[in-house]
Amino acid sequence: MRTTHQLDAVPPGVPQPADDRRPATRQMLRAGDCVGRYVIRSRLGVGGMGVVYGARDRALGRFVALKLVRRKSRGGASRNICFIERLHREAVALARLSHPHVVSLYDMGSDNDVMFLAMEFVPGDSLVVALARETLPWQKILGLFVQAGKGLAAAHHEGIIHRDFKPSNAIVGPDGHVTVVDFGLALGTDSAPEADEDDFSPAALTRKLTEANLIIGTRGYMAPEQLLGREVGPACDQFSLCVALFEALHGVRPYPGDNAVETARSFAKGELAPTVRRDIPAHIEQAIARGLRVDPAERFESIDALLAALDPKPIKPRRFGVAALVLAAAAASAAGTAWVGGLSDSAEPQMTCKANPSAVRHHP
Repeated sequence: MRTTHQLDAVPPGVPQPADDRRPATRQMLRAGDCVGRYVIRSRLGVGGMGVVYGARDRALGRFVALKLVRRKSRGGASRNICFIERLHREAVALARLSHPHVVSLYDMGSDNDVMFLAMEFVPGDSLVVALARETLPWQKILGLFVQAGKGLAAAHHEGIIHRDFKPSNAIVGPDGHVTVVDFGLALGTDSAPEADEDDFSPAALTRKLTEANLIIGTRGYMAPEQLLGREVGPACDQFSLCVALFEALHGVRPYPGDNAVETARSFAKGELAPTVRRDIPAHIEQAIARGLRVDPAERFESIDALLAALDPKPIKPRRFGVAALVLAAAAASAAGTAWVGGLSDSAEPQMTCKANPSAVRHHP
């Protein structure tokens, strides 16, 4: 069972000032500032939507990760409303999930016009840092991504698509335990519970926050259908997981491209980047290649099926792994050509959000 930092287990070097200070009217908070009942200890990270701080819960005496929507950002009120909507969406998604490989949600609230989520503080480093620290055997790399896959599968079982899985959104603890984080772009599927009028219900996961044909997510890890702003399903998370796993094993992403247009052209060709390692069993390479198919219908029926295919059980010595990848890429080529029709060469699509003023009335 995972444990979180208690007050007497705050990481070394984290400031521990008095609790009677209030947040200043600035974007970044300092150690000792308060947000609700939470006392800021240190800044953990900054993302496109907000800032994450390490904080102490004064009521329960535990260390938490506090995610705040930025009070000021480029784009004005419309953009801030969008961020608040996405924070709601992340809260709704996490509230429905309880799994060892998914970060836990403790609280949601607002203070001084700042929206926040209080989440489990997961000690450790992102998969990016963990993989860069040392060269790992393929078995250990695979084991880390299988754990992340289990977290994504748990979300899918609840009708939730992550839509932004990448190595920086998975934390590896000191014991090697992997936790998937950042469900800010989560989306509900047809299998989610029926919607109602409550803003905090699963209906929030199905509300459209972007205009048609505009993309959200992280280029390089997005599935073709997501890159082109088309309708996505759980198969997009499967694709992202396989992109990250391919990159971790071979040092390059499977579909090269320095921008959205080049990446889309790689999809159209259906050509995977050359593999580097030769010690990986053929059935593992074949499973990854299938998860990377351009057409989502040709991927595994679920992440559970992908994880079963990635089982590193002993098999016959690898003989035709590279040939299998070439055949898989060739099969994807014909289907891939159709995926670039709607993408302009002029510029990368940009994330935009529709303002929904009614959403903020619930959070004065």
